[in-house]
Amino acid sequence: MRYPRFVTKKAVPLLELEQPSVELRTLFTRELRECCKTNDSAVTLTNMNDMINRARTLQCRKLFRLDSDDWGDYETPVYAWHQGEFELMLRGLTTVEFIEFVAEMVQDGYLNPGWVNKYFEEDELAVRLGMTDRGVRVEVLPLAELKELASSQNQPHWHANIRLLVSRMEDAKTTGDHASLLHAGASIFETLAKQVIGTTTVQNQTLGGIFTRYRKDSSLPEPVLDYIKDLYDRRGSEPLAAHGSLAEPPNLSEQEAVTLIETTKAFVAIEYRLGLSSSAVEEISPIHKTGRPAGADTAAENPPQDTPKPAAHATSQPAATPLSNPPKGGGPRNRLRT
Repeated sequence: MRYPRFVTKKAVPLLELEQPSVELRTLFTRELRECCKTNDSAVTLTNMNDMINRARTLQCRKLFRLDSDDWGDYETPVYAWHQGEFELMLRGLTTVEFIEFVAEMVQDGYLNPGWVNKYFEEDELAVRLGMTDRGVRVEVLPLAELKELASSQNQPHWHANIRLLVSRMEDAKTTGDHASLLHAGASIFETLAKQVIGTTTVQNQTLGGIFTRYRKDSSLPEPVLDYIKDLYDRRGSEPLAAHGSLAEPPNLSEQEAVTLIETTKAFVAIEYRLGLSSSAVEEISPIHKTGRPAGADTAAENPPQDTPKPAAHATSQPAATPLSNPPKGGGPRNRLRT
């Protein structure tokens, strides 16, 4: 996301390491569904339309302009489309988009920040929302708090040392220190391998010494494991990447440096999702080139078109309040209710 409103640009690369679970997205969807409900089905539809379009705005996708017919009614397919799209709206968001959406819901009074933070912590997200005089503040937890959080949870967590090493890779690319970039990349996989194996006997060993065991325990495909081994071997041979040397340090192209950073983060994410995340049930499919999970657009990209109006209107729905004039009331967490 190029221009976030609540997440700082400095925090964007850190949030790439986070992956809100499907269960968390489902919980927030269900909570927001309750916020939309009213005794008037057309107003409920208007509320759902508002939230769907907010999510689509973050994704730069087509919006659904809700227009009633001459009787102030909506066709049944319009209701059906909104019900299905609403259940999917959070599943298609990238991590930064998801945080932006939740922060907007807190800012506008639909969700309580304390409630949000409670489930962010349970889901092991290193993000917290706070309120200031200027509105919602998004905070990415520092390493000390990440370590404390990881040690307090029963489920595996993105290790704080991996986050630190990813930050070092980014810093090394910025300064052109490609030897340090190679060193940090190889160290990430060494740390990951020790977490995957999970025994104390490997903690003081090198990746080369435990790689056979890691290959056996890892959930990554063989070509990826071969790439990791090649990266580790390259670190050992490049001047200053692992040992002191009088030779010229490595000089990676911009393409090589970016590819190394992004593939490292991607492979770590895959390892966590396939092997270390035991809580995932029917997880979202692997990420597309757009950064969105596959299957995120299961609902029709184009909303249903108007169909001919039947002659009889005995069961017609009441007219909805226009979007330019959203209904008032309901309380601080639930502005859309009437």
